[in-house]
Amino acid sequence: MADDRPLRVLHTPTMVAGNPQSLATAERELGLDSYSAAFFQTGYGYEADEIVFDDDGGRLHQEWRRWRFLLRAARQFDVIHFNAGATIMPRYVERGSTAARHRLYDRYARAFELRDVAWLRRLGKAVFVTFLGGEARLHGYAKQHFEISYMHD
Repeated sequence: MADDRPLRVLHTPTMVAGNPQSLATAERELGLDSYSAAFFQTGYGYEADEIVFDDDGGRLHQEWRRWRFLLRAARQFDVIHFNAGATIMPRYVERGSTAARHRLYDRYARAFELRDVAWLRRLGKAVFVTFLGGEARLHGYAKQHFEISYMHD
């Protein structure tokens, strides 16, 4: 017997230009069970269905919320649509910081960065990633090969 429920789609983890929220709204109009969740509220007035991280509790609380959100995404959605090249797991960013707390977080981020994509795929979820601008550009290449580039500003 076929499942008659609508396809459940999650758009996450940012609000870049309101695109994820607009996609969720349009998909709901088409009959899908579509939802937008952003990690943080922005100052641009875009409204997500959910803001995952709140201002309480600091980094450890935030990471707890991240893992709970990943588990919920795996349980409740058929399609996970990541935007701005980001996923639910933390992104490793080379900082060169010598602070012990930064080094520890950097190791954690490096160990889990992008792991959610493979985990979700193994669970049978359809996973899509949309790049919306700067995160898709090869900054080093542009700076090295083009005399006129946004990287020189």
